[in-house]
Amino acid sequence: EKKVETNIDDKMKTGFDQFLVCMDSYLDLIKISKIDSAQTK
Repeated sequence: EKKVETNIDDKMKTGFDQFLVCMDSYLDLIKISKIDSAQTK
């Protein structure tokens, strides 16, 4: 049973790392869109 729990933990860590990368990219896109809209006004 411990092996299954460890496997789940590893998957959660990997998934969370991927989530952070996606979140970082998303926030970069928001920054870019705000800069673009500020320059066009």
